[in-house]
Amino acid sequence: MITIQFFVRMTNTWHLILSEIYHRKFHFGFMVFGVMTAVACSTSVIMLLTIHNVQTEQILRSKRQVVQNHTEELEDQMRKISKGMGFNIVILPEDQNLNELYSNNYASKFMPESYASKLAESKIVTINHLLPTVEQRIRWPERNNRTVFLVGIRGQVPITHRQPQKPIAQTVPLGQIVLGSEIAMVENLKVGDKVTLKGEKFTVSQIHNTRGNKDDITIWIHLLTAQRMLKKEGLINAIWAIECGCALTDLPKITREILAYLPDTQVIEKFTKAQARANMRMEAAKLAKKTLKQEKIHRQHLENERRTLASSVISASVVAGGIWIAFLSLINVRDRRSEIGILRAIGIGSSQIIKLFLFKSIIVGFLGAMLGYLIGLLVVIELNASAVKPSSLLPTQIFSWRLMLLIVVCVPVMAAVSGWLPAFMAAGKDPAVALRED
Repeated sequence: MITIQFFVRMTNTWHLILSEIYHRKFHFGFMVFGVMTAVACSTSVIMLLTIHNVQTEQILRSKRQVVQNHTEELEDQMRKISKGMGFNIVILPEDQNLNELYSNNYASKFMPESYASKLAESKIVTINHLLPTVEQRIRWPERNNRTVFLVGIRGQVPITHRQPQKPIAQTVPLGQIVLGSEIAMVENLKVGDKVTLKGEKFTVSQIHNTRGNKDDITIWIHLLTAQRMLKKEGLINAIWAIECGCALTDLPKITREILAYLPDTQVIEKFTKAQARANMRMEAAKLAKKTLKQEKIHRQHLENERRTLASSVISASVVAGGIWIAFLSLINVRDRRSEIGILRAIGIGSSQIIKLFLFKSIIVGFLGAMLGYLIGLLVVIELNASAVKPSSLLPTQIFSWRLMLLIVVCVPVMAAVSGWLPAFMAAGKDPAVALRED
């Protein structure tokens, strides 16, 4: 019985609502138009902001890919340049005077040869191609006591935790000797000749081309032979290395890492033209990354500004739509005082009067939300299509079920809240007073 009464009551209420809408079509359409306009503005702003964010991400992704490709290309060039510029890191004994080193062109202090193996067995990552050497300036007694630089070298010491790398400096086998161009020319020596140095016999295995530095008056022999000849068994005075691409232009980082394993040494860097080119490429890579970062910050700043503007527009639209519904509902209540009085006089309860105005507001909100979303979507699709850009989005990418559901749910609720006061004012009218006023 209660269910039947409830059904009859709801039927009467919906009959009143539909009759109200039918007899006041202009007023109803005006309310829907106001809500529709507010929703269309809000929807357009939200969708345009979404499109801007997507396009910004596409642009940044494209630029990131360009920078990444450029960086990978530079890193490949770094590896080639690193080998091309030769050994440029020198590890010396801690007590070696650099002024003496630069004036004499060789180191006079010594350190254990085992330092090279200790460094190779470490987890060092900033240098490659370790080459221990011993070097002294000597007199060549068998060749009129001419002054030469004697360098003892052996094969490069491989760093154990890395893949084996092709050596960039060839070892000098025992019993062989490599000559600088000036020595070979003055002494009239050629590959295959037999020579004697400090009483030991050698075969000339190679003659270097002119280099324009002290290498032209340098002799290279095996490290063990040089140590024995100089009476420096087990000692070296330098470990040469190549800084890896990750540490180019970062000598302090290299020094810290080396000193962690060899604390009683010092590290210097030999600057070359190849390294200058490497530095330029490194700076270019840094500039590209910095530019991308600045572009990202700039676009984030623009996005924040647009979000602020969008929030203002949406807030204004919501407030304006709510005021519009409340204002028209109040006018409707005022103009229909006599009708409300008659309805109350014939037995229509205050709850049905409240439902009449609230449900009408909800219907206004629902229709306005649907039409406003549709119009806003069509406007944005047209604007997006007219902007002929590679990053323009398809209509299916612009449409959002989540946004539509949010609007369809929230706008009717807002409309109901806006129509709440007029509904209570209408329900609270005394029918006798209302009829007497008219």
